[in-house]
Amino acid sequence: MREAFKSLLRPQFGKVVYENWEWILMRAFFAIVVLVPATSFDLPYEGQPQPQGIAVFVDTTWIAAEAAGPWVKGFFYGALALYIVGFLPFVATTGLLVIHLTIGALENSQGGTHHTTQIIGFVLVGQFLAHVYFKVRRLISRESVWKNASASLQVYLSQQLIAAAYVVAGLTKLIRSDGRWLAEVGNLPMQIEKGIDKTYYDTLQRPAEGTVPWMVRVMEDWPVLARLMLGGGWFLELFAFLALWNRWALAVFGVGLILMHETISAAMGLGFAYNKAVLLVFFVNLPYWAVAGIRLAGKRKALGKQALEPA
Repeated sequence: MREAFKSLLRPQFGKVVYENWEWILMRAFFAIVVLVPATSFDLPYEGQPQPQGIAVFVDTTWIAAEAAGPWVKGFFYGALALYIVGFLPFVATTGLLVIHLTIGALENSQGGTHHTTQIIGFVLVGQFLAHVYFKVRRLISRESVWKNASASLQVYLSQQLIAAAYVVAGLTKLIRSDGRWLAEVGNLPMQIEKGIDKTYYDTLQRPAEGTVPWMVRVMEDWPVLARLMLGGGWFLELFAFLALWNRWALAVFGVGLILMHETISAAMGLGFAYNKAVLLVFFVNLPYWAVAGIRLAGKRKALGKQALEPA
């Protein structure tokens, strides 16, 4: 028990070692369950009227061209296969990142922006930077650059970028509210209902019964509870960098942020499916805890047998 408590408090920034089987499962889940559904090749765009992201610097419309479609899809799934099996990871990650960024930039250059799949880009950028950092270090030390970055480095950089996304979100709330976000969070239910009323006045169609989510009703009836829930989520965002402390902290912050997204989903109907999936893979990491529990049970069983053996 004492050793477990020490491990709970021991800082391991960048020193957590991820086993190969963990990294294989992470890659597979991220690639198939997260990246594939988030990548749309059905892009009916011929221009980029309001360039956003990399579209400010380069023309991204090539990825929506009919002639390029089969080639883009083929390259994407080829890179995806390489990524999953762990062969030529730098090439595979770079290819996936380029396609993801190009599609996202083109979609956001049509006059309206969204950040639905932004967290996926953060993960890919983190892994890309891990490869670049590793290869540059080996180049400086005059070692072979053909060796690949370790699983632990790729996971850690992914986690850093995920944490950075949440910290920026927390800081943005603080800055845009002039430091009053926590004090004004109790007004959120009213803002949601005003949004529903605005839809009525725009369309002159009465909203269906039960349009106001049940969570909004809870927040109206229990304002202190609303502040605790939303304020707690804000603190998790603002201090998300502390998730990198160790495995325990990653799991706690991961579960906490997923619950925050679930609360927002119940109140505002925003899914955040990709954020939840990414947190589940890179922060919570359920397979590790399942295996750790099995190993701990086996160890205790072995110690129990030794204690029963005659001296």
